[in-house]
Amino acid sequence: MGSFVTIIVIVIVLLVAAFVVTSRVGKANQRHQRSVEADPRALRYQPPPGQDPAVVVAALRRAGFTTTLDEISGGTPALLVTRPDSRGPDREEVRRVIAENDQVNFEGDRADVAARPRFEDE
Repeated sequence: MGSFVTIIVIVIVLLVAAFVVTSRVGKANQRHQRSVEADPRALRYQPPPGQDPAVVVAALRRAGFTTTLDEISGGTPALLVTRPDSRGPDREEVRRVIAENDQVNFEGDRADVAARPRFEDE
């Protein structure tokens, strides 16, 4: 009986710890999202239909950009792209990274990316 109570107590402690960790991570993600949205230099890019935005986010992050998903733009996801330092992102460098990444999903499908990537403010 004593070992059963001990196991229940351990499970409860682990569940509480998991809840605390996930709530802190969620709050940190919200702070990050707000800071990117507040950056006036942030570029907003809307991936073409059929392209997984996560693939573009991964490519931009590998290139050193801070990228977050913005679901507010009319129901279709857009990406907000900034730099982790105090400079604004270089449009041409972001375009190059997006254009070089012709992968549309994590399954390896490729797209014919003929059009030059455009940002919403252009």
